[in-house]
Amino acid sequence: MFVAAGREGREISSELRSGIEWKAGDVLRDEVQGEWDLIFCRNLAIYLHPEAAECLWAKLASALATGGILVVGKAEKPRVSCLRKAGPSIYRKIQISSAKG
Repeated sequence: MFVAAGREGREISSELRSGIEWKAGDVLRDEVQGEWDLIFCRNLAIYLHPEAAECLWAKLASALATGGILVVGKAEKPRVSCLRKAGPSIYRKIQISSAKG
């Protein structure tokens, strides 16, 4: 839910903002704590070596709650088994079932 802000701007409503936790950090050095519903990581992986980019995607995928959304840059394509493309630059974490038999 957005409300008018300034002449032509929009901002997140105070009701929605009160339930949001924002966090910025160094994902390559720090552990990502918790299960997140939404993670924005745009235009970082394209500057990393392939091994570092793989590590980045794995860390972010593990930090997402099942059903959570990862928003990436236009040129980025995370290849993690639990992430499914949901739209342009948008990936949703799915539950991976472990079949035994």
